[in-house]
Amino acid sequence: MKLTQIPFYLKAVFELGADQVFYNLAYKLGLHSGYYRFSSFLKPTLKPCTVSFDRLPEPTNKTDILSVIGKNGFTTLLGEADIISDGEFRQFGDSVAPIQFDSGQQTLHWVDIELGKARSTIHPDDIKLTWEPSRFGWALVLGRAYFLTQNEEYPQQFWQKFDTFNKCNPVNFGPNWSSGQEVAIRLINTIWAASLFKNARSSQNRLDDLATTIEQHAFRISQTLAYARSQNNNHYLTECAALITASLVLPTHSSADRWYQQGWAGFRWCIKTQIDGEGEYVQHSTNYHRLMLQVSLWVFSIDPTKFDPGIAEPLAKASLWLANQLDETSGGVPNLGANDGAMLFALQCTSFNDFRPCTQAALNVFTKDTLPFGTWNEMLLWFGSKTKPNNSPFLKHSDGLLLSDHGWCSIRTKAYQNRPSHADHLHTEIWWKGQNIALDAGTYSYNSAYPWDNSLTTTKVHNTLFVDGMDQMDRVGKFLYANWGSSKVQKQDTAEVVADTTAYNRIGVNHTRTIQMAQPSGWRLIDHLTPNAINKTHRYSLHWLLADLDWTIKHDQGLQLTSRSTFGEIALTITTSQAITSYSLVRRGEVIAGDLPCQPYEGWISPTYFTKAPAYSLTVTIETTGSCDFTSLFSFPVV
Repeated sequence: MKLTQIPFYLKAVFELGADQVFYNLAYKLGLHSGYYRFSSFLKPTLKPCTVSFDRLPEPTNKTDILSVIGKNGFTTLLGEADIISDGEFRQFGDSVAPIQFDSGQQTLHWVDIELGKARSTIHPDDIKLTWEPSRFGWALVLGRAYFLTQNEEYPQQFWQKFDTFNKCNPVNFGPNWSSGQEVAIRLINTIWAASLFKNARSSQNRLDDLATTIEQHAFRISQTLAYARSQNNNHYLTECAALITASLVLPTHSSADRWYQQGWAGFRWCIKTQIDGEGEYVQHSTNYHRLMLQVSLWVFSIDPTKFDPGIAEPLAKASLWLANQLDETSGGVPNLGANDGAMLFALQCTSFNDFRPCTQAALNVFTKDTLPFGTWNEMLLWFGSKTKPNNSPFLKHSDGLLLSDHGWCSIRTKAYQNRPSHADHLHTEIWWKGQNIALDAGTYSYNSAYPWDNSLTTTKVHNTLFVDGMDQMDRVGKFLYANWGSSKVQKQDTAEVVADTTAYNRIGVNHTRTIQMAQPSGWRLIDHLTPNAINKTHRYSLHWLLADLDWTIKHDQGLQLTSRSTFGEIALTITTSQAITSYSLVRRGEVIAGDLPCQPYEGWISPTYFTKAPAYSLTVTIETTGSCDFTSLFSFPVV
């Protein structure tokens, strides 16, 4: 350790907590000492064991599912199953890509890969491209198609791909064994898919192979739980869920009791500590929040008697938190925080970005609320449940949210107790008639070369203010921020929200944002910035990321952007208390109006991992020694 690194490590211990640091050091010790490599070759004497699907969820009858998804959903499902049969799948829920299991590193132990002794030649920029097909999420598409059609081609395709994966990825070798979470996701998907195929002709005489695979995966997971615990996120939750699953599917295995105890101890810890009092998941991400709820729905479906109030109550809060983020017209949610394209269970005929299936399932299982009936009920049926007839219709209400008859506006506030992945205090979302007008850029990629090296975490691309070109937080690593700051709603009623943030207090600037209902139709946002020091010049920059609606811009007394949408003309008018110093309107990383330079990652949105689409990025800057105001008026057609 260099002396210059000491302040960083002290800050990490203080903000992350000694618990996380301790477990991470334990993992590093096991990695560098050779313990993990040595123990991976141990072959304990095991009693013969059989696979049991008795505890796995039984989907409701075929008629109910077909009724929910309808003819169009059924056609969509079979079309996706045919794509998979042809050797392709929806990568990160979006574009079609090959199901490729060959990493080119089959002779490398996963420890060597973790130590950075080799880099993949197939996906050198981002290992997630290697991991994604090996999660076996596509297997549930085949399983659903088989359940509804009894077409033997689907289980045949599953077992062929199962064999190909095992051939290309010998146990403990290659990148598909380097992450315990990836192993866990693959294990759960493989087990559930195999249970849906249990009566197929091609599944006969395959249970021994399946038992061996489950054993190998469970051992690999249990080996490095210290790392998962150190991350304090979905890694630990998912890995513990996989151990519970393995113990119930191999009940006579000599390690089943240990897996079960390890799994439940960790799962219970995660639910109690990773969901805060507001119901928000520890990773501050809508997509990871959905992943957490899907994992919890799975564990509930296989072991419901363990769900005492200590874990049932946080999950109820978490279900309501996600429902409050939901645009019920489109099924979309704010692209809040990190979005790695994860969807544990592909149990819907709607798009990846439709959060209604998971929200509906979670509300009906963990709360007394429900969304309206729709195609999004499918996921609930696969878990073997139906909507509860006595549930109340869910009514959206949360801090920082203003509702109108045709849209909504929300402001992001948080007093972070766990590490944030994005610097997004007071980020504001605007939705109108199911369309996200002012939006969050998302993630795109964690590991690609500049400019896509997890660059969309910055304050600069969020709908908020940045001061003197600084982020609201200090980025000290690809996935790590320090000096988190906080933000809080100070006042709220049906027509106004007032919130502020301490993000720039460290440089002597206070920021307050007020959101008001505007007549006849829209929202007015007022940003007030107050410096503590006298006669010190600050550069204040307001940013809006806008939907790709072919905006035109006028610069007169202020700035006005107008665009025609499917529901009529919309406008964004920005006025300031002092003269605008400079501005820019950017699309696809190129300035199309104004005089501010831009970064290549501006003017983009990433709806899911490794996918990007154009958007409009507007930045307006004032340089002044005193206080100043920005007023942003979003106007929509009167309906």
